[in-house]
Amino acid sequence: MSALAEYVLLRGGQVSGSDRTKSQITDNISKACKVVIGEDPSLVDGVDMVVYTSAVSPQNKELCRARALNVPTLERKDFLALVAKDFQRTIAVAGTHGKTTVTALIIHLLKSVGACFSAHVGGDTEYGNFVLDGEDIFVTEACEYKSSLLSLTPAVSVVLNAELDHPDCYKTLKDLTKVFLSFLSKGLVQIVSGEFLNVCKNEHICNCKYERNLLKYEGDVVQNGVYAFSNGKVDIWTYERVLEREKTTPKNHSQMVVFKNGHMVGQTKTYDANPHTPLNVLVAIVVLDMIGIEFCHVSNNVESFGGVKRRNQLAGKINGAQVVFDYAHHPTQIRGMLAQYEGKKLVVFQPHTYSRTKAYFDDFVRELSRADKLIIMATYGAREVNEDGVDGDALVAEILTKFAKHDVYHLKTTDEVLEMVKKLSFDMDYALFLGAGDIYDLMSKLDYDRH
Repeated sequence: MSALAEYVLLRGGQVSGSDRTKSQITDNISKACKVVIGEDPSLVDGVDMVVYTSAVSPQNKELCRARALNVPTLERKDFLALVAKDFQRTIAVAGTHGKTTVTALIIHLLKSVGACFSAHVGGDTEYGNFVLDGEDIFVTEACEYKSSLLSLTPAVSVVLNAELDHPDCYKTLKDLTKVFLSFLSKGLVQIVSGEFLNVCKNEHICNCKYERNLLKYEGDVVQNGVYAFSNGKVDIWTYERVLEREKTTPKNHSQMVVFKNGHMVGQTKTYDANPHTPLNVLVAIVVLDMIGIEFCHVSNNVESFGGVKRRNQLAGKINGAQVVFDYAHHPTQIRGMLAQYEGKKLVVFQPHTYSRTKAYFDDFVRELSRADKLIIMATYGAREVNEDGVDGDALVAEILTKFAKHDVYHLKTTDEVLEMVKKLSFDMDYALFLGAGDIYDLMSKLDYDRH
């Protein structure tokens, strides 16, 4: 929402808005427009349009006021689609995990070659969260929540992976995969990972014919490959990873050798050591290739990617333990973060929604049990209340029972968490703060080492 508000401001429009809670995002955008914490119906008076997220209740006072005054209202996904129509070609990146990072990496690589383009990303990057520099290409991430991505009509549609992350929207993985396939069918160019193609096969919905395009691949699927469908043919991109680990650090790199249809096209270095990073890099490389920017022009610029805030972000040290913040809120993301770091790990995890905790309870228990010491914060409910699922108490009880772990805590207040981090971080190599809620606010409150 803040990125779309920034777009309106960059176009010379006037913006006001509200949010449920105060945050760094509201602080930043309030420098350019009026921001209210809570609901203020008077904001609607005199405006031309009201844009709202799908998380906003139909009883929201500002929405009710807009409807009473016959002010046009648009859900965020429809406003994003309206913005996309201002540009000649849209590149839309979808998937359960990694879409913000891949979108930001595409932005970085386009910037590195001096391309003129505009972009919308759901995270804070080195270029902000909205780039306005050209009306030909528009790059955006496409969210699957409530099928929002189907509002877009991209020239290049990308799906990174498919895994249930919104149990309040999709009952089965097949339901989600069908939505992703419908999204892909809109693109003249369709880029998917081998992981996604395997999900299609496993769900028995591969080789589905759609209104305009046919996503069809009958050969063996390389899990870590990237498949680019265009003009009735498919190009298969793969990589080989060469680890360079004398000592594991959050920003360790690995060498990637890139192949197209079995032929080597070159080498590059990744920007960190996360196990998912090489595939993210490969997707970005393929996207640029499909719009005419060859690998040789960007291969030297991957390593300099600054990442996205809240994605593998270094914050400092506490009692010698390196502090890292990451958006990981799904078991798969947690597994990736823990696999990246060798050494003793204190994990501070904030569950994101009660329904997600309930739906993937056993997976959360398994992945979080890998931590040497664990703090589970109060659940960030977002649009939900406790009755919608399971709280962190149940996670702690199951981890203690099933894995006989020690040093596992469920703490309800910020002060309790901060105090316990001080106690538990001794003899730890890393303190990983994981979650998609307001856990990021702890970054400025931690008592870091001063030497």
